[in-house]
Amino acid sequence: MNTKKQNTNKMPNANKTLGISSMFRDENNQLKMIFDKEDGSQTIRSSTKCDGLQNLRFTPGTIRSPSRDLQASVYASVHQYTEYSKSETSGDADRDSITSDVLFAASDTFENFARKNFQLKDVQPDCFSKEPLLISLLPPKDKNTHLAAMSSWITILKIMGDFPECDYTSIKSLDSRPIPFNFIREHFAKKLSKKDIDDAIKKYQELGNNPQIDCTSVPFLFPGHQVLDHIQFLCCLGMLKNSLRDEIYCQILKQMTQNSSQNSLSRGWLLLFLIVGIFHPTETLMPSLLTFLRESQSEIASKVEYSLRRSLRNGTRCYPPGWSEFQAMKNYKPIFLPVILMTGDRLLIKVDSSTTVKELCKSIARSLGLQETNGFSVFATLFDKISYLGDSSHRIMDTICECEYFAKAASVSESSVPWRLYFRKEYFPPWEIRVTDPIATNLIYAQVMRGITVKEYSLEDSRLLYFAALKYFINNEELSISKLTKLVEKLLPKSYINKRPITEWVSLVAQIFKQDFQNSKKTPGSCKTEVVDFAMKHLHRSFCRLFDIKQFTSPRNKLTRVTGAIHQKGLTIVDADEEEKVHIAYEEMVIVKKKGAWLHILDVRGTNSLVEAHQIEELYAILNTFLEELSNKSQVAVALCQCNVPEKQNFSSSLHIRNGDLVVLEESFKVFKDSEYIVGKCLRTEREGEFSKDIIHPLAIAGIPNNTHLNTLASHLKTIEWSQEHVGRYYSYNLDEYGKEHLQPTEVSVTKMLSRTSLKRNGFSDHWKHSKEPIKHPLSKKIQQRADLKHSACKIYQAILMYMEDIRRIEAISDIVLATDKIFEIAVRNKHLRNEIYIQLIKQLTENDDVTSRNKGWVLMWLLTGCVIPQEDMYQELLKFLQVSESCLAEQCFNRIKILRLSGPRLYPPHTLEHLAVSAHCVDPIKLEIILSDSSVKKMEVFSHTMVMDICDKIVSKLGIKSSFGYGLFLKTKNRVIPLVDNDYIMDILGHMEIYFMSQPLQVKDKSYKFQFMKKLWALDDVKEDLVADEMFSYHQDLPNYVAGFHDCPLATAVKLSALIFKATHENTELDNTNFREVIIPEKFIPLMTKENWMREIYGELQSMKTYTKSEAKVAFVNITKGFRTYGSVFFEIQMPENPNSLQLAVNRTEVLIMDPTTKQVFHSMQFQQIRNWIHESGKFSLNFENESTTDSKRIFFQIDKFQGELLDDLIVANIEFSLNSKFKNFQVFAGAKRGETIC
Repeated sequence: MNTKKQNTNKMPNANKTLGISSMFRDENNQLKMIFDKEDGSQTIRSSTKCDGLQNLRFTPGTIRSPSRDLQASVYASVHQYTEYSKSETSGDADRDSITSDVLFAASDTFENFARKNFQLKDVQPDCFSKEPLLISLLPPKDKNTHLAAMSSWITILKIMGDFPECDYTSIKSLDSRPIPFNFIREHFAKKLSKKDIDDAIKKYQELGNNPQIDCTSVPFLFPGHQVLDHIQFLCCLGMLKNSLRDEIYCQILKQMTQNSSQNSLSRGWLLLFLIVGIFHPTETLMPSLLTFLRESQSEIASKVEYSLRRSLRNGTRCYPPGWSEFQAMKNYKPIFLPVILMTGDRLLIKVDSSTTVKELCKSIARSLGLQETNGFSVFATLFDKISYLGDSSHRIMDTICECEYFAKAASVSESSVPWRLYFRKEYFPPWEIRVTDPIATNLIYAQVMRGITVKEYSLEDSRLLYFAALKYFINNEELSISKLTKLVEKLLPKSYINKRPITEWVSLVAQIFKQDFQNSKKTPGSCKTEVVDFAMKHLHRSFCRLFDIKQFTSPRNKLTRVTGAIHQKGLTIVDADEEEKVHIAYEEMVIVKKKGAWLHILDVRGTNSLVEAHQIEELYAILNTFLEELSNKSQVAVALCQCNVPEKQNFSSSLHIRNGDLVVLEESFKVFKDSEYIVGKCLRTEREGEFSKDIIHPLAIAGIPNNTHLNTLASHLKTIEWSQEHVGRYYSYNLDEYGKEHLQPTEVSVTKMLSRTSLKRNGFSDHWKHSKEPIKHPLSKKIQQRADLKHSACKIYQAILMYMEDIRRIEAISDIVLATDKIFEIAVRNKHLRNEIYIQLIKQLTENDDVTSRNKGWVLMWLLTGCVIPQEDMYQELLKFLQVSESCLAEQCFNRIKILRLSGPRLYPPHTLEHLAVSAHCVDPIKLEIILSDSSVKKMEVFSHTMVMDICDKIVSKLGIKSSFGYGLFLKTKNRVIPLVDNDYIMDILGHMEIYFMSQPLQVKDKSYKFQFMKKLWALDDVKEDLVADEMFSYHQDLPNYVAGFHDCPLATAVKLSALIFKATHENTELDNTNFREVIIPEKFIPLMTKENWMREIYGELQSMKTYTKSEAKVAFVNITKGFRTYGSVFFEIQMPENPNSLQLAVNRTEVLIMDPTTKQVFHSMQFQQIRNWIHESGKFSLNFENESTTDSKRIFFQIDKFQGELLDDLIVANIEFSLNSKFKNFQVFAGAKRGETIC
């Protein structure tokens, strides 16, 4: 690794210009640019032509912070600086100015961080060292933290191979090793004196002099025997003690700086890659860590930052990496988790260390083609234990590692832990009247049938017999007593079979089969739908999400330690004996609020029920989601006030509504979303009319219930006085109510002429409206005690004031750079500050009379709502604010935050294309050009929430391709092809790529990069026929392989293929001497015949193709090349040590081939299922595969271009994933198997 320190020492010319540091305008309104030099000095240059900004570039080989310098030079548009200049000269005189050194840090390098914060006073405190660390790098919180820091240092040295393994004579066996969590808790529980610290330091000094001494007495030193033991200990330290996280990161970065050992450095990158997926540093160190990654020249840095940002988004892990995770990640490979479906099939799903259960559910649904995903969840089993995971933000690898920890305690090998993951229907959404997705129907049907067998679902005997006959009908057309007997024995629970002889059960089922199924018009699909409908109507108590409730309080009940079940009909509280105590239907719930640790549920009777639960946030979120969806689909509403509507031409009479009247709407409430008036019928008067939408509140009930239910609701509604505030609807909003519990009033400076009592007369709300005064402390109470967050919150507020032009900017920095660096970047990487930023922005948009400030504030809000999500309580407040705001962007912000809540927050700040698309009054569409394999271009409109998979699905749908399987989106630059991840946001990809793979940021008209949609996997070409795909993709992607002579093709076949190519490009043109030069013939075939013979042979073939169209010629070409072994291959040039000549590596549908490019002799052939492992690093590639004849393992090494190696690595991963899924798809398995399920 070449760090920045090493790079700067090699720079030859001290006067060479590096790049733009900042821009400003002088008193003559001329744009000036400050350039940095290598010697640390600066120079100022003038720019008379602002167009020159687009041509500014950095010196190749010099990497600077792209977020501040590079974006300032390329993104800053001329009109922004012109407007800034005008506003500066004509602005208010009382506007405050803040010097740039207050808001913007000087340099975020790790070297500067070390010199400023480390306790070490060495010449180079940030550089590699093998000596024991006797004091922590950062000031310790207490004595225990000091010892833990010394222990973590030794542990890091061991992991990186810079310190020999210690001797633990008292540890007799591996099974007697302590568990890291318990080991750390025990040591932190000890009270240490100064003498204890001095003795510990002496022992660490002795350990440094003689690593082979007995280390069992060294405090805090974990007795690990393997690398994984040390990694788990280090991760547990960071997870349990926040104060040690920056210390651990600093120790790792120190060991990676100026490290001359390639082995040690490689281990350091692996350790950093593992650590960032477990926990992240504080905001104090984060800028320096990001700068370290971006300035390093390691190709792993890109993966590390991506993993870090995933960890920042999904939160800190609860368990350190286990055996299965470590086996995959030590080679920077994805983890494949087997998931069992209720049909008995299995899927392998690709995950990483930060993958949440929600993301896993989405990946499963996409693999299955499942459309109706609501209510499907993941369950985990280990031995006889079952754990519900739901579809939450819980990290799936925490569950796997927890299983491994549990099994390890039971003396089970970590490599064979028999955990299982199941994908099941957990609950039916309350608005779901019928399941229409055939894939969902099949999964639920299989789940119900299996649940009947294990008595998960209890049915009456008549229904049980009917379902047995139904299942037999689905699997068999004619009645066979032997087959029916086997089915009955397998389906019916043993307790039922023991009640009477099996022959009687078979006889009863056969009778039902003859009566209801044998000659009926029922189909297997309709029968499965019938089972699902029954489960939805009668088994809703079994299909539910359970919550452990500490306490439930209402006027009639006071319950403790009960269970809450959320199902299709409402919320049910049951006791330990599963006896129902309370039931609240959704239509009876008016509003759900969260106050502190309690959930308040107000119903139509005016009753307020209080719920305290362990997972209160999840319960609050799911109830609000259900009520919102039901309200949108509802056709039943309650009147909030009295209204007399004048008689209309369309109605014979006026509609008079009283407070509390029940109104039945003509359509669902969502249909009238953009209408001012609604058509409905008053249940009290039974008269129909038109009335304002604002005076009613839709009840949470899908459709229209029966008259009995309506009358019951109407009687309940009359018991309370209804109002807008009663149902949580407001016509104006401020932070007053929310601020009483969650916010800290701002400190307002006062003069001697004013007293504090006079300020208090203005009321509490004065703190929560627009102000031009900077704040001295955060607004949110939650981050008051966090020094790093407190400082960052104040800086963010200053940046918002600058962006909204409420205070003056001395430094001429563009809006894009200001918002990206000082607002959005901090928001995406720190979840604790997201609420704070939303609160600050709502405050500045409340009662803001400055048009410029208000407009720019709404631009910030638009960008923010497409980037990060606040916590649930603040999310509800944000929705209220957006609903009542009059800005033209408010509705878009409302929709954007709701979409983002479903799809998840972003990894990177809003891209420049998003900044340029939005203004105070409108949003211009962002369009990307996607190049297809036939060189045609599709312009796709993308949004902040658009993922790669969304673009792929749209293209497939527009082109009429049968399936999107095997297709992918790629980013092509001048020297590399980068495959894009399906689940990533396209805007995040652009931000990541321009940091690590671009010499400059991407722009709309930039032609240095291209998005290309191509076929990636060809494995199903022999199974599924798709003429459109063959014509547009297979033909154009395999044509270059034929032309280059990569296929082993006979001469006669080459003649035919060349004729088809000519026909595909010259449909109605006859071949003659004038156009023969347009015939494409592979170079290796040209010498085999004369020109005349080639023309005669091809002309003869064309005569037999006279009726072919261009499309038919392309399809015929593909049908011929499908017979080649190398059909659909991606070819790479490689160099093997044992062969002096360049060889060719081909990745095709089923295997990897290494062959001679001229003779086509195959030296190595590896089926994807034979490949056990592969490693790629810095242009070196190794493949470990199983020998087909001897089943022994074999390894081959070769050299490859490092960019080509990354593409090869991605292709192998994709093909192996498909190969393993094909192998395991029909492998029937349920809980109880003895061997483990880990696939890495």
